Amino acid sequence: MDVFQDLWNAVRASPWFWELPLWLRHPAALGAAAAALILVPSWLVHWWWRRRRWRRLAGSEGKMARRALRREIKQASRDGDHLEAGRGWESLGRPRSALRAYRRGGHHAAAADLLRRRGRTAEAKEEAHAAGLWELAGDLHEADGEFADSGVAYERAGMFHAAAGCYERAGLPGEAAHGYLRAELPAKAIELMMAPGAHASADLLERAVRAALRERAAGAAPDERLDAAVRRCAQLWLEEGDAERAWQVAADGEQWQAAVPIARDHLPPRAETAEACAAAGVHLAAAEIFAKLGDGRREALERARHFEQRDAAAEAASWYEKAEEWDLAAEHWAASGESAKAADLFARSGNYETAAQLYGAAGDTVRQQEMQVRASAFQAPSSPSEYLSPSQRPTEISVPQPTSEGTITSEPATGERYVLRDEIGRGGMGVVYRAEDLLLQRPVAYKALPREMLRGAEDAERLLSEARAAARLSHPNIVQVYDAGRDARGFFIVMELVEGQDFAKLLQTRKLSVTGAVRVARQVCAALTHAHQRQIIHRDLKPSNLLWTADKRVKLSDFGLARAFEAAAGGVVTRPAGTPYYMAPEQIRGEAVDPRTDLYGLGCVLYELLTRKGPFQGGASIHHHLRTPPSDPRELRSEISDELAELILSCLAKEPDQRPGSAKELGRALAALKAATRLRSSEILRHRDADRR
Repeated sequence: MDVFQDLWNAVRASPWFWELPLWLRHPAALGAAAAALILVPSWLVHWWWRRRRWRRLAGSEGKMARRALRREIKQASRDGDHLEAGRGWESLGRPRSALRAYRRGGHHAAAADLLRRRGRTAEAKEEAHAAGLWELAGDLHEADGEFADSGVAYERAGMFHAAAGCYERAGLPGEAAHGYLRAELPAKAIELMMAPGAHASADLLERAVRAALRERAAGAAPDERLDAAVRRCAQLWLEEGDAERAWQVAADGEQWQAAVPIARDHLPPRAETAEACAAAGVHLAAAEIFAKLGDGRREALERARHFEQRDAAAEAASWYEKAEEWDLAAEHWAASGESAKAADLFARSGNYETAAQLYGAAGDTVRQQEMQVRASAFQAPSSPSEYLSPSQRPTEISVPQPTSEGTITSEPATGERYVLRDEIGRGGMGVVYRAEDLLLQRPVAYKALPREMLRGAEDAERLLSEARAAARLSHPNIVQVYDAGRDARGFFIVMELVEGQDFAKLLQTRKLSVTGAVRVARQVCAALTHAHQRQIIHRDLKPSNLLWTADKRVKLSDFGLARAFEAAAGGVVTRPAGTPYYMAPEQIRGEAVDPRTDLYGLGCVLYELLTRKGPFQGGASIHHHLRTPPSDPRELRSEISDELAELILSCLAKEPDQRPGSAKELGRALAALKAATRLRSSEILRHRDADRR
């Protein structure tokens, strides 16, 4: 009120207020005032009328729009488009009608989303399960603290990591470990199953262990928890009475402290188990198993290697002597200071020069002179009959000739040691015959080498040296060399007779499975590991040098021959036809070779075993080996896994440093691939059975 009073006082104090009556007396002013009194009320009435009319029109248009939308909803329902009808009901603010429309049309996803937005989570879960919206169902269950149910939903949605986390929060370590394993997190699965108080199943722990072993083989950092998990898994299988699986897990994980007692105490003696122990360097356990098998020579050999590992030269020499490994025994006797014993054994093996030196060091000048005389007078025997006594030597040796059927018919001459029966193979390195050793009364393979291969005394000595080196190899996957020399037919090498077929012929009629090719390559790796440890390189790996026996074993032949052939032929380019398909670049260039050269050849062979084609074909194969990257084997055979293809291509690297470090390392990688394939197969079968149920 004070404000209005002040305003009124101000108006009354203004001059125009007192002059207004005088101003209104003027005709023009009076007309303007009258017009203002008429126009202002008229404008206010017009504004009110227009506003009221606009509101009336707007209300009628909204009603018309709602009526049109209802007509569209009814039409959509008649047409069976319940999804569009439900959306229309939602636009009209009718959620119940929308939900009925969604359900009538089977649109559970839209119904679940509507219920979730309306806060009706229980009904939303039901709708999500009905619609297979597992991620939404998992979110709803997890929001309500139902972690076990959310784990199931996430697992069905393929969200294995989220499922494992929910299972872990629900206190279900087994299901959580399974989820982490499917999420390719084996370390996390192992951590759960190895936790104090955890009760892990042997099968699930083995799956996690093998997945972690594959990661380790691919270059993952070593983890002590993995080694502990391997031992724990082996123990669990042992407790369940499956000693075979316990052994396999411990051996594949290279936990020999756990594997050896299992093999010794719970498994029947087997050559395969003994060979695995020997390849792992657990020679004493291998010797014990060979002893149970009655293989005295292998027992002695493994015991010798056991003492050799411990630098016990005298003990190793004694066992090498029992194994009839004269050169090795002599070397270890010499290392232990027993020069006389070493000299005797070197003399027994035909190494007269070394024997003479050792006799001289021992002060036995008489024997020294005798060995020197033998060394200077030693020549390759001109006939196999020289192995016999002078009274038994024949006066003439008949050379067998092939008949029209291609077989060799020959009656044994008097005193002849090797009698040839029939031809069983032919190649650039010579002709192989089935023969009989009359002296030892056993069948053998007799390889007659080309006369042009050896052109003088130096070549003959080189051949005999290579043959001696190859004869030192004793492995189930290597053809044993028995003898070498020269007879009326020329130079020869006598080897173990293997009843079987080489892979060059086998691939003409058969296609190997991927697992079968990997199994063959693993056996070749075992043979190469044995040879490389003794500083012997094959240099000529190819399918025709791989023999497949009746008992499903690979035998690698022609050890030591490739080097002699290269030296005699005067260069690496003039090797036998077909061999350039498998030559490493450093061989082609005439550079020094090492064990990785054999891995290149093995890569070529494995490529051909899988695809029945070499990595480089045609007349320019040497150029391709030097310059051209090999094609991906998966282009020729789709079932080859990515890991196997990468392994083959790494073997075919142009530079040796880019290939696997050793045959043993390559064999482990192939074993990991086999384990991975077996694991994937078991998972596929398990999921298939689950789907059927």
